Amino acid sequence: MPLMDPIGILSQPLRFQGGLTAPNRTMKSALTERLCSYDQLDLDARGKPTQEYEELYKVWSQGKIGIIVLGNIPIHREYLEAMGNAIIDKDSPWDPVEAFKPAIATAKTHGSLVIGQLTHAGRQTPLDVNPNPMSASESQSPPCFGMSFGKARALSLDEVHDVVERFAYGAEVLYNAGADGVQLHGAHGYLLSQFLSPRVNKRTDQYGGSFENRSRIVFEIIEAIKKRVADRKFILSIKYNSQET
Repeated sequence: MPLMDPIGILSQPLRFQGGLTAPNRTMKSALTERLCSYDQLDLDARGKPTQEYEELYKVWSQGKIGIIVLGNIPIHREYLEAMGNAIIDKDSPWDPVEAFKPAIATAKTHGSLVIGQLTHAGRQTPLDVNPNPMSASESQSPPCFGMSFGKARALSLDEVHDVVERFAYGAEVLYNAGADGVQLHGAHGYLLSQFLSPRVNKRTDQYGGSFENRSRIVFEIIEAIKKRVADRKFILSIKYNSQET
């Protein structure tokens, strides 16, 4: 059996189990854009995609990349990766479907599949965004890349359930806005990785302890998304570290 050209294979289509096909096997990973609206005091004014945001994805689309991943996109407007993040928050007064449609359509102009990366910063919410973050357990992220973080409190069970529903809502918004899938951000020290980490997660309830318990929130999010988005073509994925950060 002849060996496949390790470079040439990148130009071959990639078919997903649900039925969608990426035109090639290259992917633009999620990269924070910080091009959306932000107001320090007015939460309603945070996270709306701008013309600059759409223009960025016009440029990405011209590369004819197989899969373009938007993001990261926080699912709670008070717990951001940075000022200027695009946000899908169920409490925002503006319609997120209509707000995200232009950028998603633009990103698909040259045939790319488009996936939105959803995240919650948890204890890695910068101090100047929110000095009172939340995490799997009471803890504090060390300073990183010139950013400082407040001491996080542990989420209550009701808040854990709210996080699950927020991720599911975000996925539904992406689907209705024309995205081909969603990526859960379970890496780089953000909230889902805080739950997965035995170093950070010291809970004693059903969301802490064993790996099964620490990963429970992820599987609950997956099931909640499936209930909201029944289309089997919609790609459901997760970004996960090979090594704990």
